[in-house]
Amino acid sequence: MSNFSHLDPGVRDQLDLPAEERAGRMLAERFITHERLVPILNYIEFLIHMPPQTRASGLVVSGKPGSGKTMLSRAIQRRYPPTPAENGKVATQPVLVISMTNAREAKTALQPDPERVRGARPRQLFRQRS
Repeated sequence: MSNFSHLDPGVRDQLDLPAEERAGRMLAERFITHERLVPILNYIEFLIHMPPQTRASGLVVSGKPGSGKTMLSRAIQRRYPPTPAENGKVATQPVLVISMTNAREAKTALQPDPERVRGARPRQLFRQRS
């Protein structure tokens, strides 16, 4: 049998874990940065560390189905998690993700609600449709 000397010492210790826990670690979602994602990640880093402004800045990422948009979104959310308010510090939500799968859903979601149109202020015109 091998002594697994080719493995990182931190990984070697995991070989002694119960099989179920080892399998769970192997099946955990992982994000591997592709070279074409580096500019996107750099821009997100820039946005995160930008001084607060009245108008929020953002980034739209689009691509074909299966190209990794959702995986990128999850990786960014894990990298910049929200922090709760404590000890006089304000809570933060550095990443806000809104996801639409196609234009038809966007059209349906943003149709004015006829019951609210008459005499309503602009913010009251739309309601979330399920």
